[in-house]
Formats: sequence, C-alpha cells, structure tokens
Amino acid sequence: MTLDGADLGRVPVTSDAEGNAAVTFSLPRAIQRGDGLLTVLVDDGGVTLHDLQLALYPEGGDLVAGLPGRVYFAAKTPLDKPADGVVDPLCCTVPEREFAQPSYGDDHAGPRTDFRETVAWRSRLTTDARGKGELVFTLSDAVTSFKVTAEGTGAGRLGHGEALVQSKKPVSLAVKLPLEVSAGDHLRLPVTVANDTDQPYRAELAASFGKAFAATGGGLAPSLALAPRERRSPFYELDVVGDGREAGEHDLAAEVDRQRRSAATTRDPYLLALASNVLVAQAPGDDATRRAVQRLAAMQAPAGAFPGADHSITRSGGEALAIETTSLAALALMAAGREHAPAVRSATATRSPSTRPGRARSSCTSARSPPTP
Repeated sequence: MTLDGADLGRVPVTSDAEGNAAVTFSLPRAIQRGDGLLTVLVDDGGVTLHDLQLALYPEGGDLVAGLPGRVYFAAKTPLDKPADGVVDPLCCTVPEREFAQPSYGDDHAGPRTDFRETVAWRSRLTTDARGKGELVFTLSDAVTSFKVTAEGTGAGRLGHGEALVQSKKPVSLAVKLPLEVSAGDHLRLPVTVANDTDQPYRAELAASFGKAFAATGGGLAPSLALAPRERRSPFYELDVVGDGREAGEHDLAAEVDRQRRSAATTRDPYLLALASNVLVAQAPGDDATRRAVQRLAAMQAPAGAFPGADHSITRSGGEALAIETTSLAALALMAAGREHAPAVRSATATRSPSTRPGRARSSCTSARSPPTP
C-alpha cells in the first residue's frame, strides 16, 4: 500500500475457503493529496493479481489531531472501472460525535428562545438499497430558511446535494404600514392573518389606533375562523386627523410605559434594543431601564452580535437584520454607561456570519429569508 508516493508497508493476509480476505492498515497523521495505490499479490510465484487505483476522502475535508474521524475511499481498476471488493464496517469503526438537539413536546407553545443557526449534523447516514435515507431533527425558533447539505459516497462514486427547508410561525399577523403619513391622508391599511398549520384555527382579534388616526370602516371581525393553510387580508379604512406631534407629546409617558412592558417581556433582541434606547433616553435612572439594559447585554452572542431577531421596521432580513439589531443594541449599551464598553467593543468588531467556518457532511445551516412581521 502506497499513499502520496510513500510506502505504508506490506500486510500478509490469508484468504478463506471462498477466496475472501480483509486488509487493514493505518493511515499517516498527515495526508497531502490522498492518492493511493493498493497492490495485491498472490503467493504462487509472486504474480500481480490486481493493480487498484485508490483515492482517499477524509470526512469533513480534513483530519484533525485528537478528534475521531472517518476516511472514505474509492478503488478503481487500471481500466478506470470500480473495483470489486467488500469492506467490513466493523473493522474500522470509530467513536461518532453526537449532535445535541433540544427535545420539545407536541404541546410546547414557547417562549421562543432557541435561535440555533445549525440545527442538525450527522456524520454518517446509512441509506437503503435505493439510496434513500432519513434524518429527523428539530428546527429552531427562527422564522427563516435552512439550507440542507448532504454529501455521500458509494460504489466508488461521490455525491453532493442541497435543498431548502422553510420555517414559519403556525399563525402570523402582518401589517403593511406606510413609512410616513400627513394630516388629511386616507389610508387603506392591509392586515394579513395566515394559518400555516394543517388544522383549522380560530383567532380572537382586536385593534386600536393612536389619536392621529380615525377608523372609518373595514377591518377585522372580532373572531376569525381560518381553514388549514388559509390566509386573509382585509383592509382598515383610516383617516389621518392630526400631524402626530401633539398626540406624541401627550402620549409620551404612556409610550415609555409601553416600552417598559416590552423590555420586560420580549425575547426579541431587536425589540429589546429599541425599548432600551427609549428607556435610556427618557428614564436613565429607572430600575426598569437598568434591568432592560442587563437583559439586552445577556443576549449578546460570544462573537459579539445580537442574533435571533424576527423582523425590523425597515423590513430587513438575514445578515442585514443581524447588523441592524447589533447596531441598535450597541447604541443602547453605549448610552447606558461605561461599564458596557467591553460589550460595545465586541459588538462593533463582530464578524459577518458568512465568514464563520461551517461543517461538512449532512448539515442544515440557516440562510434567513425575508421576515414575517
């Protein structure tokens, strides 16, 4: 056996009554190219029985010192045909890394705290005679799309495939708000309620508007029955009766109270960053402000970013949403005091998620889709 031009030695074996024999050998610590040659000799005169071209493929791309690994190989004859042979899987087994997954019951209704970017990884998946295999995993709480990558080998050939798995909220409500309005405008405000489950769903709905608006018609019924996979988009008819400035001045205290409640209950880092900025500016010495800033700082990932946001007022998604959330969080922490300076420095030095190394083999990594408000 030779590998990358180096001789790995000779292994004497004895075949059984049917002429079968198993050959085992040790690979070197470092493999440069993975080009090997396996030569089999018989003992009756030293005649060469087969010359096999052997190519080795370390699982994951590289062998890492100190970590168990698996190496696949493809053997071909001098005519570039797959060589006949049988490999005993029990001869080469190694400890296999288990990918930790959360366990949720069928009645789990939240809160949403699981925002893993890699939701499944399997180092080895055995297929049936038709090449079909099954991998069962639990999605995270992120409303996004996950890229599934599968790589395999068999019969001397390699395979690679990719697909997308989309994650949605069971029931969602989306409101298409205009960026700005003026006094005297008339709005037809669309509100979409979607049931993305396989079961009927009945929703109880209520809506209220600020003093700058007067509802003149349309809207949602107090109770709405949705069939499986059904969505409805009624409109609210609204007149803009003020410029918003007087309403904002009168409602400032109420708005601060709303932000206090939001900061105490939300698990969305984007909403918590917005609330923290309001509280730091309007109530810097308040206990609720201190607790909001502490909750926000605790959501920072080790790399410095603030992942897990559902959507933003700018309708950004994916990496743009992560950057927007991290920027708002850094502003709030910066305004909250010098004790948060290390977190601010870490946030402003955050690497793009796309630069982080990934894994090979069967894996699912997130690639966020446009958000659902």
